[in-house]
Amino acid sequence: MEIKAYIFDIDDTLVATTRSNHFARDNALASLSHYLETDVTDRLKEIEVIMFREFGWARLPDLWRAVCLEWGKQPPEEDFVKELHEKFRQDFVNSLSLFPGAMDLLKTLKGKGKHLGVISDGDSKWQWCKLRKTGLDEIFNLDYVKISIQSDLYSCKPSTANYRFLRNAFELKPEEMLYVGDKPKDVIGANVSGWFSVRTVEAFKEYPDPWPKPKLNIEKPNKEISSITQLLEL
Repeated sequence: MEIKAYIFDIDDTLVATTRSNHFARDNALASLSHYLETDVTDRLKEIEVIMFREFGWARLPDLWRAVCLEWGKQPPEEDFVKELHEKFRQDFVNSLSLFPGAMDLLKTLKGKGKHLGVISDGDSKWQWCKLRKTGLDEIFNLDYVKISIQSDLYSCKPSTANYRFLRNAFELKPEEMLYVGDKPKDVIGANVSGWFSVRTVEAFKEYPDPWPKPKLNIEKPNKEISSITQLLEL
């Protein structure tokens, strides 16, 4: 059956978020090294464990404090923490970009009369910032952009709530819907919803793929692509 609606994840699907994270993080580590007068860039793996296990990107000021206490043996000045975090935010936002060909792909699909939408998890302010910074807010009808905060277990992926909302909004059958994302939860949500599932691994050309090989059938995408532009070949 013909695919009539293409629904997208944001991070590492359309927007090269991991690249921007690494750019901003590396600049922050360089600033921390200068402040502490000791090189912490070689402790990257240990810092990343702390970052993702305990703090996450939303609580980075606490991460900077933890790094200062662990390797500088001193609590940082709060003015420095604020300046460092603001610089991280600016570096991250200013470096945001789409994957090559992503905008042309969306315009082509739109020109063919395809429905377009977004299902994304994360901090709403940051997700909208990414859409505006990259021009995606001018492509998508904002009525068909669903962003769930990660604490919302009802609608956060792989919950089918937002998948069901968009399918009903477009008045289409499940088999006429396609979802593309980079994470296992993206694929699971689409598969359980009866959609055509696509996993893109474009971000992992530059960085290691953090997700294990799928073992369950519901984790396996109908198609895996290495470039978002390959959607036009399906």
